[in-house]
Amino acid sequence: NPYVPFKAGALKDTQVTISNGKIEYKAPYASRQYYSNSGNGKQGTNKGGIRGKRWTERMWADKGREIVKSVAVFVGGRSR
Repeated sequence: NPYVPFKAGALKDTQVTISNGKIEYKAPYASRQYYSNSGNGKQGTNKGGIRGKRWTERMWADKGREIVKSVAVFVGGRSR
């Protein structure tokens, strides 16, 4: 959520389906925002924030290790 573009909140608050390694937003303009958002919305990348295009890749770059560690703990293992 903190990486998803936000102007009025419609994309951020839309229904999301996660399955088979895929994240699908139900908003009709989600694909356009994902690939070409300019980062000018509230907390956008052009305004010093983290909201903008290609939010999943940027989120994984920033939080990937933390996510892997939390999943490993959840399933009873450990991350390297």
